Amino acid sequence: MHPSPKTLVVFGATGQQGGSVINFVLDHPELSSQYKIRAVTRVPSKPAAQALQERGVEVVKADLYDRESLDKALRGAHTVFGMVTTTYDDSIYTKEIIRSKNLADAAVAAGVQYIIYSNDGTYVIFNTVPPQSAIECYDPVADTGKFTNVILAEPDKFEGKTLCAAAYSYSFEDIAELISTASGKTVKYKQISVDEYDRMMPVQNRIIGDLMLYVSEHGCFHPNEEEHEWATKHIGKLTTFEEYLQKNPLELQ
Repeated sequence: MHPSPKTLVVFGATGQQGGSVINFVLDHPELSSQYKIRAVTRVPSKPAAQALQERGVEVVKADLYDRESLDKALRGAHTVFGMVTTTYDDSIYTKEIIRSKNLADAAVAAGVQYIIYSNDGTYVIFNTVPPQSAIECYDPVADTGKFTNVILAEPDKFEGKTLCAAAYSYSFEDIAELISTASGKTVKYKQISVDEYDRMMPVQNRIIGDLMLYVSEHGCFHPNEEEHEWATKHIGKLTTFEEYLQKNPLELQ
């Protein structure tokens, strides 16, 4: 006589991660007989949830902010695959802690044997400017001496001039993509309002947010092409942002 299948409760069932877990278990010859899946969603009437029901999956309604609904969803559960979808606003950490704690507390109260917890592993760069806004980047350690030495060699030539100490500019969208490539992590850029920035970064407050809006509109330097290109004409090879990331790898946990 075969033992009764254990109940596997899957949160985020209609999303990418939860959906992947469900598909794998259903298609696995051994796991599909060992586990009975209970899919958790906030909206059981959505097409993705209905499709799960058609495949024989039990679908229940629950919300990570609603402890009572979690207690019902986890009743009799053996294992839980849990996840929290990140909401990128000024209360990002508070919301994630509340929902994660509600899930953990409900699982313990229900006598769940195992909890498999997953997060989306996404890192976010946020600022007040549009994603395509570009900023100039340079390596201060490797390249400041190069700029200064050119001026020291011919001070009369550059006297009274404002010079752009950068040769490359990158949009915030590009920066996020390059960091993703270099780190192997998912990094995205999100534009937020100055008020949101002010609340999330109380030490720097809105001065930095307003400064970035100014740079986005007017640029870091005077819009003079000669000034902007002097670096490549007189100095030659400078460090790109890609090279900077290779020399100074980000350790995103």
